[in-house]
Formats: sequence, C-alpha cells, structure tokens
Amino acid sequence: MMQRVFVRVVGFSSVERHALNTAFRLSQDRLSAREWSYEPWASNSPTAPRLALIDGASPDASEALAELEALGGIGIVWVGSISPAKAWRSFQRPVSWPQLLSCMDEYFTPGADRVDLDFGHDTWPSVLESTGAHMFPEHHLRRVLLADADSDSRLYLRTKLSSFGITHIDEAENVLEAKDYLSPERLQRMGYDMVVVDLDLPGGDPWTVLAQAGSPRLKLLTQHRMSFTTRMSARVNGCTALGKPLDPSRLNELLAKIQ
Repeated sequence: MMQRVFVRVVGFSSVERHALNTAFRLSQDRLSAREWSYEPWASNSPTAPRLALIDGASPDASEALAELEALGGIGIVWVGSISPAKAWRSFQRPVSWPQLLSCMDEYFTPGADRVDLDFGHDTWPSVLESTGAHMFPEHHLRRVLLADADSDSRLYLRTKLSSFGITHIDEAENVLEAKDYLSPERLQRMGYDMVVVDLDLPGGDPWTVLAQAGSPRLKLLTQHRMSFTTRMSARVNGCTALGKPLDPSRLNELLAKIQ
C-alpha cells in the first residue's frame, strides 16, 4: 500500500514550486504501483515531515537547517552549489525533478547508502555508476526520446517515466532537434525503446520524426483535440495515439510494456 510522506519545502521560485508540486501530484498516482507518495508539509498537516527540501539561496535556509538539525530524524535534501555537511543529498540547478523524486524514494529504501552525493543536472548516471549505487535494476534502464514543444508536457512525462524507473531521457523542442537525436550514427550507438512525438511539434513535419525513429518498442503520438483520422493514421504507421491531456491509466499500461 502506498505510504504518505510529508515534505517540508523551504524557498524556491514560483516556477520551481509549480514543477515540484507537479512531481508530488504524480507521485500520488495509485495506478503507478509506487510505494511512496509525497505532499508538501504545512503546519496543519496530520503528521510531521519526514523529508525537507531546502533552497540554499533562500534567506530562510540557514534558520530552517538549524531547526531541522536540532529536531533530527528528518532527511535533508539541499539545492545549491554549497551543500552543508548535514544534507543527506544535494542537487545543483537546474534541478531535474524526476531525478529528485527518485532520490527521495531512495531515502526510504532499506539499507540505503546514507552518504552525501552531489547530483548535478548532467551527472546523475555517472555519479550512480561511480558509487555503485543503482536506483533501479539494470534491466529497467530504458532510453526514451521525448519530442514536445510544451515544457509542462515534457515535465509530466519525465516524472511519469521516472516513476517507472526510466531516467535516460532525451528531449527535443522541435523537429530538427528530434531528428538530430535520431541520426543513423546516434541510433547505431544507442537506440530508443520509446519515442514520444507531439503532432504540434514545430519546425517541420512531426510524422517524419516517427518515420526516422526506426523500430522502438513503443512509438507514442500525442496531440490536443486529436482527430479520428489522425488516430487511424497512427495505427497504420505502427504508432499508439493518445490525446491530451494524457489518460494516466492508459499511459501506465503503455509504460509497463517497456520496463
């Protein structure tokens, strides 16, 4: 059964708070078979916080850190270039919120290694490999290309993928970027298990991206107000079509197939 965890959040911009709240909401999806769900702690929350997420640039950071150290028993995740010794984990900006969610899960894993690691935005895989730590078994590591111009849509899918143990994700905001990822040289070195293309992707014909993607295990086509004709074209071209907003239960079924 999913266990409810309250997280004390100190600082962060409105944009970062929005992204964090989105990650929290996704962690509460009972169809994802997650063990832990996260909610921001408030003074009227039914239980005390078990984790604290602190923005090192916040003027309240030092006071909050001192208070939490005095209380004890609360894992501290720090965001900032200089991490205090008492922080359990630290991240640098820009924060990868799906990776942060996975890090929080690790805190509650029995026997988790409680040493401080600095997770920069681009160093997550290399840090885990160098320490011998793995968030998920190796057979869960899958590669995904996510081509969508909408940043909120990409954030939603990254977080959803992360909840399934899929963290090797390349992102493209237009057709040209997507095709660069799908060049024959890159595909020969490392193919994709899943390619997601939004039909409103600018910069060219999104269908050509799907054609260049080769034969991943799943080709997912998304679009707001998707027509019946588009859905039929997707089926003919070996793609799965999902209209936006994405249906969480259907998305869970699809992601389970590439684990």
